[in-house]
Amino acid sequence: MTGDAAWPLAWHVCRTGYADLPASAVASSRRDILDTFGCMLGGSNAPGIDELFAVLVRWGGHEESRVLLRGTRLPAPQAALLNASMGHALDFDDTLDSGGSIHPGVSVLGSVLAVCDSLGWVSGRDVLLAVALGLDIRAGLLLLAPSTGAGIAPRRWASSAPPPRQAN
Repeated sequence: MTGDAAWPLAWHVCRTGYADLPASAVASSRRDILDTFGCMLGGSNAPGIDELFAVLVRWGGHEESRVLLRGTRLPAPQAALLNASMGHALDFDDTLDSGGSIHPGVSVLGSVLAVCDSLGWVSGRDVLLAVALGLDIRAGLLLLAPSTGAGIAPRRWASSAPPPRQAN
C-alpha cells in the first residue's frame, strides 16, 4: 500500500466483481441507466449540443466510441463528454443531494459507454458493474469532501459532466 489517496479507490474497484454487488445496487444501477438514457435522448437536441458536437468532430481523432443518436464515432473522451452533456442538458438527470448536489449518472454512464465501446464486446454484467462502482465512487467522493455548507458541491464545481468546470 502507498500513501496515495487513489489506492483504496483502485483497490475497491479492482477487487469488486458483479457477484459482490448487492441486489439493491444492481436494481439501482439499472434504474439509473434507464433514467440517464432517457435524459440523453431528451437532451440530444438541446441548445449547445449541436455546437459541442461540431467542435468535437472538428478536433478529430481515433473513432473508437459511439456518440448516441448521431451515427458517428469519436475518441472515447469526446464521446463521453458529448453523451454526458446530452444527458445533463435539460437538468432532468439523477441527483444525489447528500453532502452537496451532484448528478452522478451522466458522467458515469457517459464514461462507461465510451470505454466499453472502445474495448469492443463487453457483457451487460460488466456494464452494470462499472456503473455501480462509478456511482459508488462518485457519491463516496462527494460525501468525503468538505461542503460549502449551502448544499453546494465542494469548491462550487458543477460536477455533472466531465471534465469539472468552475461554476459562476
